[in-house]
Amino acid sequence: MQIEMQTSIAIRDGTVEDARCISVLLTELAEEFIVRDFTTEGRTHLLAHFSVSQMEARLQSSEYRFKIADKAGNADPGFTVNASAYAVPAYERLGFRCVGPVKEANGVRFQPMRSAQPEPMEPMTCPDSSV
Repeated sequence: MQIEMQTSIAIRDGTVEDARCISVLLTELAEEFIVRDFTTEGRTHLLAHFSVSQMEARLQSSEYRFKIADKAGNADPGFTVNASAYAVPAYERLGFRCVGPVKEANGVRFQPMRSAQPEPMEPMTCPDSSV
């Protein structure tokens, strides 16, 4: 993945136009860092949700709220993530804090986390991929 150096970002609502980039990013990151400690059921369950068409459907739905790192501004401190064990330190560096014990659902173990004081981070550009 190519990373653009930037000193501050804005967190904005995701749009349907972001679907391909979200799909590529989530699939690549999940395969490299997250699903290695999942059961086969958990891996299949998670990766099935990352296709472009699934991302488009979620972005159009009022049931989902995607946040996108953009190139300038301040982060929105009001959201949560379900982090894998491997991702917890990275989220902590971004200002997230654990909010309860590790949980498991559909064969996927995760740590619930909530954003605290946002810190500047570097946005990623969408890689050239055929996802």
